Amino acid sequence: MGVSECSECSPDGQDFDQKTGLCGFLPEDWYPQYKTVHKEQPEQWLFDARCLRLDPPTDDVDLECRELIRLQEDRIDAQVGQITSQAINPMSAFTPLARALALQSYYSVKVKPRDDLFNLIIDNIRPPTFLFKCRYLRARPFRMRLGKIKPVFSVGDEFYPGHPSYPSGHASQAFTWAYLLSAKLHPDHRYLDAYLLGAARSVARNREWAGLHFASDT
Repeated sequence: MGVSECSECSPDGQDFDQKTGLCGFLPEDWYPQYKTVHKEQPEQWLFDARCLRLDPPTDDVDLECRELIRLQEDRIDAQVGQITSQAINPMSAFTPLARALALQSYYSVKVKPRDDLFNLIIDNIRPPTFLFKCRYLRARPFRMRLGKIKPVFSVGDEFYPGHPSYPSGHASQAFTWAYLLSAKLHPDHRYLDAYLLGAARSVARNREWAGLHFASDT
């Protein structure tokens, strides 16, 4: 149920597939630095990305757009600050997870082996995430409701994500870190699972507050 590379949306944002709720991500919408991410080779493979599967996004775009418009109306400056911080430095998306474990002071100090591992995880998550982005070519929410959904970062802004919407890269990284940290918890600390997943969800939710992702992207 993907959309071909030649799919188009009309300027009024209404020309999307009524059945699938998808709107083709146009070739000119790509920012050059993102076009080949799905072909990147991590220095060290942590898993075989070929085994990953991802179902197509939801059909009910109308419902999701209404929710994004509601979030947009309630958006406050503090959230915009968080969204901007997480866009500037992807590692800042990890901060809520460190806070969930009460380890923010530890993670605020540079530790090379740990930081190298973080970068390795990011290097391994980005290519398959972009592989699915290329496969489904889902347009950003504003194109579905032109003029009604106003993202924090507009096309042309430094931090506007010039690549398809589905799936969310920030959410993919945040939930990956949550599951990896959870796997290392002592049995007596299993109750922290919920805190880690909640923290990852807050990162994902920020991308919805930003108007950059649908809920089904995150």
